[in-house]
Formats: sequence, C-alpha cells, structure tokens
Amino acid sequence: MTPLEPAREITGAAAGSRTGVPICDRYLASFRQCETTIGQHTPQQIDQRYARIRAALMRKSGTPEGRAEISRSCKVLDRAMQAGLGKRKCGDPPG
Repeated sequence: MTPLEPAREITGAAAGSRTGVPICDRYLASFRQCETTIGQHTPQQIDQRYARIRAALMRKSGTPEGRAEISRSCKVLDRAMQAGLGKRKCGDPPG
C-alpha cells in the first residue's frame, strides 16, 4: 500500500460547526487524520466521506431524539475507526 498525502482541512464556517454531541464532535474532529493513517482511501474520498457523515449528523442533531440516535451511531463509527487503526494512532504514517 502506498502512503497517501494528508487530506485537506476544511476552514471557515463549516469547520466550526458542531453537532452538540461530544462523541460525535470528537469523531468528526479526528476523522480526516485517522482515516489518512488507516490509508484505505484517497484524500478526495476521505473528504467526500467526511462531508456525507457530517451532513447526516448535523441533520439529526436538531432534536433530543436525534442527538440520542447520533450519539449511538458515533460510538459505533468511532469503534470501527479505532479497529481500523489497530495499534497505530491518528497521525501515524499510513499503512
């Protein structure tokens, strides 16, 4: 597997938006760096996946029921990302 270049950071209003659900906000904050370390997707794919996941979480974060739902979803997503990392840490070289 060849190393991937780091994914671009999104700046401006989109970068500062939060779901209001701590586990989801942490997951989104680490998504690009962790996915780059896992190394299974190109930077463009990582950006596209991030945008889709973030949009879905933001849509559901507007109600207490939605926040409860995305809290559960983000726990599952975070566990899957951690499993993909194995013993590596976000920010380690891809591989």
